[in-house]
Amino acid sequence: MIRIVTDATASLPYNLAAQMGVIVVPISYSIAGRLYHESYPDKSFDLENLITQNPGKCLTSHPPVSEFADVFRNLTQNGDDVLCLVISSRLSGTYSSANIATREAEPGKVIVVDSLTTAGGLALLIQYASTLISQGLTLAEVVSAVKKKRDSVGIVFSVNDMTSLRKSGRLGDVRQSVSNVLNVRPILTCTDGWVKAQGISRGDTQTLKALLERVSPEATDIVIHHQGEKYNPVTLMHTLQERLPDAHIEIRPMGAALRIHLGAGFIVIAWIVK
Repeated sequence: MIRIVTDATASLPYNLAAQMGVIVVPISYSIAGRLYHESYPDKSFDLENLITQNPGKCLTSHPPVSEFADVFRNLTQNGDDVLCLVISSRLSGTYSSANIATREAEPGKVIVVDSLTTAGGLALLIQYASTLISQGLTLAEVVSAVKKKRDSVGIVFSVNDMTSLRKSGRLGDVRQSVSNVLNVRPILTCTDGWVKAQGISRGDTQTLKALLERVSPEATDIVIHHQGEKYNPVTLMHTLQERLPDAHIEIRPMGAALRIHLGAGFIVIAWIVK
């Protein structure tokens, strides 16, 4: 049997992860000095007020090697093969931890794949891998297909304030001048594993329009993440459904670690093309 292992940035709801048999390695984060561990976003408490009330006091930490090693060891000793699909190596040290942890398992039984994405994009890639596994493909076949599918995954997003993202050190080629001054909003993507700037917009209406324009017209599955009062995710979902009537669209909570890096207000749209 092939089991999928991922990290908490995938923001998989508990029931969906259980349905696919996905094991989620927790991510640690601290707010005002208090340490927390997160696996499923729908099993976490509301962080919005805590993040807002503690600017500069929110930290995250990728899973240590030991966390992945324990999971790999338990699964392989049970006779399972493992596909470990994690957040982009350009955004986190998680991929490195998972790779090192494979040394604790039998050679060839665990393969770690850099998703080059995160959040809903990572979740959709996991769902794709789960479908392939259910069809009886081998681990090598699934890994090959997932690597090819990475180019079919997209993420576009905007944040109310760039402060948290800048402090995170995860801004690929985003100019320092991009900010929320005078109601200007950045249009950002996760491309080739990096956060990249795609332009700016003014006001909420223009920002949503700019985000929608970047969603592939061939998208088959879409995940929306949202925090804050500036945008109504239900309205956005209905607009997307009108444009893409055959697409499956869900609004899902985002995990704590990514919410800390994106700040108190954001809108994220992730999709996958068949």
